[in-house]
Amino acid sequence: MSYIAPSGGAVKRLQIAEITLSGSPAANGYFTFSTLEDHTFDTAPTGLNSTVLSLAAGSYMFRACLDVTRTNHNQNYQFQFEADGNLIGRVGHTGLYSNTRADVSEGVYRSSSAISLKIEAVAIETSAPTLTSGSKLFIWRVD
Repeated sequence: MSYIAPSGGAVKRLQIAEITLSGSPAANGYFTFSTLEDHTFDTAPTGLNSTVLSLAAGSYMFRACLDVTRTNHNQNYQFQFEADGNLIGRVGHTGLYSNTRADVSEGVYRSSSAISLKIEAVAIETSAPTLTSGSKLFIWRVD
């Protein structure tokens, strides 16, 4: 897919990636970028099987959805993106963390140089749940 930039300038091409997430981090720890399921990026993200994903320069939108298995209803995460050492975007929640509806974490980030992306477990309610293979990161990129 491509579109004309608002200035009428250069054509921009939308690139998309899907990555499976894993791990059971403690509070202030990081989730693991496990498997690159599919992508249309010119250069694939690197850093799989680690907690730091490296991305080429560009404009990004990130969305993380955690799918979890619990042994009790109070096993929940709050999570947020960290780009180049700074927390960005909206905090996501699993289940009903502190009586808040479940939602995704989303963030946007733009950089003219390579980006280091992490997903931080900013808080844990009671104890950490187990992530399933349905836990995903979706990335949209325009260069």
